[in-house]
Amino acid sequence: SMLSMTGARPGEIRHLTWSDVDLERRQIKVWTRKRAGGAKEYRALPVNDTLHGILIRRQKKRIPECDYVFTNPISGGRLKKNSHAVKYMMERLCEKAGVKPFTMYGLRHYAAHRLESSKKASLVQIQRLLGHQKATTTDNYLKSIDPDLSHIGELLDTP
Repeated sequence: SMLSMTGARPGEIRHLTWSDVDLERRQIKVWTRKRAGGAKEYRALPVNDTLHGILIRRQKKRIPECDYVFTNPISGGRLKKNSHAVKYMMERLCEKAGVKPFTMYGLRHYAAHRLESSKKASLVQIQRLLGHQKATTTDNYLKSIDPDLSHIGELLDTP
């Protein structure tokens, strides 16, 4: 749900640390190296009420020795791209929800689509949220949305 509520890249969420979470200001910093030269940059993303509640619950269950928000349940360290918990998570969730399998990256595309469909966010605002340098990249995201994903919003909604 964090991916669909922020539009962040899966790797940005896996690397999210508690020092990048500001519950008071209701924002998170996500870091990327998606720039020329590989320089690490961050962008601040807003935290809505649902996400705020999720982060507060996670903080209460936090492993003090680890600064990562999402940890490997076995090692207690950072979740890695190929760790079992991450690798098969979407497959298991889709099966449980009874929907056609899609990837974590699909949630990023879906977040962009929801913002565009709302008619309340401009292309530039969506571009900034996603961390794209070029509006054409964001436009390509929006054009590539599979209409079959439109029904998953309610499945991902957190009470």
